[in-house]
Amino acid sequence: MSDRDLVALIIDRGKRAEPAFKEIYKRYAANVNAYCQKVMGIEEEAEDIFQEVFVKFYESIRLTDNLNVMGFLIRIARNMCLNRKRVSARSQLIESDTEIGGTLGPGYEKKELLDLIDGALCEIGHDLREAFILREYNGFTYNEVARITDCSLANAKSRVHRAKKRIKEKLRPYVVDIKRN
Repeated sequence: MSDRDLVALIIDRGKRAEPAFKEIYKRYAANVNAYCQKVMGIEEEAEDIFQEVFVKFYESIRLTDNLNVMGFLIRIARNMCLNRKRVSARSQLIESDTEIGGTLGPGYEKKELLDLIDGALCEIGHDLREAFILREYNGFTYNEVARITDCSLANAKSRVHRAKKRIKEKLRPYVVDIKRN
């Protein structure tokens, strides 16, 4: 069944609503979870938000002509992540800085490069991190990134470009060190 057909069944709230919702969950849970994990950086908070996203989706989904279920789910996740970050921004930044500053150093091996990328993502700022994650991890087009983040197409492209540039700058010393070892 298409996403549109599944959403119609969910909205109907009949006997077939639960299996339709389970199918939507099965199709998109991995992407929404990955988005929440990357944006939040704290597994427990990301998991809470991830679960809340699907509850909110079930409660608020509407049939529209240009229905994009994945985009709608990511928009819900984005708003929930932003709200959670607003509440606890100060303490999370301090914790992230301490953890990153205390663990980075010479001697990293190639298998630890992903941890370094995650650390660099935490340091580049929310707008750039979000655009980068949507584009590079979730595979959204620049137009979709612009729509989800409520910015212009040019701004979405610029954010992704600046994020890549800053991540490369932050990783340069560690990549050099990895190559030496």
